Amino acid sequence: MLHRSTQLYALKSLSGVGMVQSIRNLSRGRNNQGWQKAATRIHGHTELKSQMSDFNGLLRKFLKRSHPDLIKHSHPEYFDVNTTSLQVLNDILEIAKTPGKHPSMITKDLTFYIRDAKVSSKVLPHTLKIRTSGGHCRSSLTENFEEFFRITQITDGDGKFYWNEEYFTLPVNSNNQPIVEERKEDSMRGEWEEEEGSEEEQQRRRRRRH
Repeated sequence: MLHRSTQLYALKSLSGVGMVQSIRNLSRGRNNQGWQKAATRIHGHTELKSQMSDFNGLLRKFLKRSHPDLIKHSHPEYFDVNTTSLQVLNDILEIAKTPGKHPSMITKDLTFYIRDAKVSSKVLPHTLKIRTSGGHCRSSLTENFEEFFRITQITDGDGKFYWNEEYFTLPVNSNNQPIVEERKEDSMRGEWEEEEGSEEEQQRRRRRRH
């Protein structure tokens, strides 16, 4: 995974022409998968996916040890807890798979009763700590899940993984080109301009906008 500082350095290093060419390269992608691959090239970073687990694969391993329908036969007392936590988790992941959408600001501790990695008859509680800021939260969710996969021994080692291509994608227009969200500062610029100048000038600006 790229650290935020690495991403910022890579983007700042692009010249004006280079940035335009990069956006054109991204636009040529047939779909959001093409966008993500091109974005990876822009950052100058190639994931060694053959050496990492994908998120969906780890999620399946996790569910095999914690899904409420599997737990309830031997430990029915944990069924409701796992069901409630899984519903919240599914809602977060569905938003992450919706193009252009991000989970809202979330601070939740989701408790799951999970079968022990070595002794299947043993079920232990573990907490998935979800911390998102309400914006593009890919990095924070990555850290949340890496820690969880590590402590639950869903994966060996440090819990590193890569997101499958259906997560954190950008919406596309009718020409199948990615739609980049407008910066908040830009969207507010018109309002700032209207607050300046005489009343007559403000009226002229409003008429031009309509």
